[in-house]
Amino acid sequence: MKKIFLMRHAKSDWNADFRTDHERPLSDRGKGNAKSLRKFLSARDFHPDIAYVSDSKRTIQTFKLAVRESWIAGKIVYSEKIYEAPVEELIQIVQGTDDRHSSILIVGHNPGMELLSGYLLNLVNQQIFVKFSTSAFASFDCDIGNWKNLQEGCAKLGLFLTKGKVSF
Repeated sequence: MKKIFLMRHAKSDWNADFRTDHERPLSDRGKGNAKSLRKFLSARDFHPDIAYVSDSKRTIQTFKLAVRESWIAGKIVYSEKIYEAPVEELIQIVQGTDDRHSSILIVGHNPGMELLSGYLLNLVNQQIFVKFSTSAFASFDCDIGNWKNLQEGCAKLGLFLTKGKVSF
């Protein structure tokens, strides 16, 4: 059994001074939402073995505000591959994970987080989420022994959290 956690970056600040979308930071509201997510996660047994984080400014800020680095048992990988990644790229990242890791966290962007969720639940042409909104967090239990065996529909939704609303 493998576990996947997905987190979308918190609300960004469109009025901030930035040159590229990659450099856009979090808004004050986004920072507050990320801190609220941290409180939620700290009350649960949240200790992913490895974290893959988009290297955009807002995803790194979200990760650092929402997750204590000590919660990650293995390494933290900041990757440009996650920024604006198509779902196929995200699937390859998961499938390429070392099998010693039983749980992973991906901190990224939409539409990637929403599309990967649909893939895991075999809902590619349907929509389970009204929207995988900013600061959203989801957990999936995958009935696989090896990451390379990840395939469409292999997971069950553990929980889905959006700004204080939890679904099981």
